[in-house]
Amino acid sequence: MRILVIVPLIVSLVGCSSSGASGGPVVPGLPGSTSPIGPPKGAVTLGQGDRVRRFTVVAFDPSKQPLTVSVTKPASADVSIVAHTDYGAVLYIFDSATQSGECRPSTRGVVCRLTFGILEGQHGGKWTIAIRKRSPAPARVGVALRFG
Repeated sequence: MRILVIVPLIVSLVGCSSSGASGGPVVPGLPGSTSPIGPPKGAVTLGQGDRVRRFTVVAFDPSKQPLTVSVTKPASADVSIVAHTDYGAVLYIFDSATQSGECRPSTRGVVCRLTFGILEGQHGGKWTIAIRKRSPAPARVGVALRFG
């Protein structure tokens, strides 16, 4: 299982798997962690063609702490991000095809900041974040979830 690093008020992606594969690194300092951190914190490279990466994150309680998500991606990358909670909810976080208004140019492509605020009826715990790239060229995508 892959886990996100929980830093004060910020959760950052650190592990990855293709299309739901299991196993792999977990984050040192969290219960049950024994392996070193895998790819660079907060970013993964998605290869050529339609690709999906999934991560398990430990989320704070979004019904009590507002959620803000930052996405960094190449301008040409067509990506979507969805969270599947351990209690069955599906949260549609980002889709570059419909949410380009939240994005601004940066030296690394574009940075998209999405403010969700308090999510009534949602709970903290284990969430599986799925990043899907639909564009043909490989792309490096960064994601950070901030609670509070």
